[in-house]
Amino acid sequence: MKIAINALPYHSYQGIENFLANITRHWPYNDKDEIVVFANDISAQFLIPLPNFIKLKIIKFKKISKLSIFIFQQYNFIKLLKKEKIDVLFCASLNCPWLYKRKIVTIHDAAPFIIKAEVNNLGRAYWRLSLFFIKHFSLHFITVSNFSKQELIEKLYFKKNSIDIIYNGTPTIKNKNIIKKPPVTSPYIIVIGNARPRKNLETLIKATHLINQEQNTIKLIIIGKADKKLKIMKKNTKINLFNLLDLLAIIKNSDYLLMQKLLFFHLYMKVLVYLF
Repeated sequence: MKIAINALPYHSYQGIENFLANITRHWPYNDKDEIVVFANDISAQFLIPLPNFIKLKIIKFKKISKLSIFIFQQYNFIKLLKKEKIDVLFCASLNCPWLYKRKIVTIHDAAPFIIKAEVNNLGRAYWRLSLFFIKHFSLHFITVSNFSKQELIEKLYFKKNSIDIIYNGTPTIKNKNIIKKPPVTSPYIIVIGNARPRKNLETLIKATHLINQEQNTIKLIIIGKADKKLKIMKKNTKINLFNLLDLLAIIKNSDYLLMQKLLFFHLYMKVLVYLF
């Protein structure tokens, strides 16, 4: 079987990109399969190194943007997949060639469709249109938790037997030569992500504040993008966030020290709480 993995839509390293990188690095070997990843110049960098049995094909764009990649996927990419005689295309999100039928699509959650504050009207229209096409032009679907699967079934009316689960994981640790001195010495709660409404960070901050009123020992660490939404959240939350919040800004592969801190938090955490 000839399997293609779609890494074309991605040009910043966030949750979906980490999900895709972990899947490609741990893809099971089968001597009867031929695996190829289609990537752009940026996405190729955070997928490397790939297993030896997976080929990497980089598509060159004059300018890497959401629009240029979207247009390429809807026409030229479909032609390329047919030319390469691809049997199945794996897509890590709804950003995919809409009319290509032989694909498996990942839907991480139902938030863009059920939480009004998650996207604006234009974004909501785009995701609704994407949902329509992937429902009618896909072989199967993947999601990342039992919670998300139930939401997709109950809120977006997917058939139960059309969805399988691949759980998210922590970033792959290539070696254990990480920093010896801990970035934080006190007990900590760590959350990785942005300040979108579905992350429910305000509730987490208030809960941490209540805990620290009785015993001021727990530090809340948010690792993610220091965007406008997070600043607004800080302004609207009526507590002294600066006693609770240690923002490590934007995680970038090129920022070695920041990545080492992230790996430290993952290696030495006591408990991982995950919606399953």
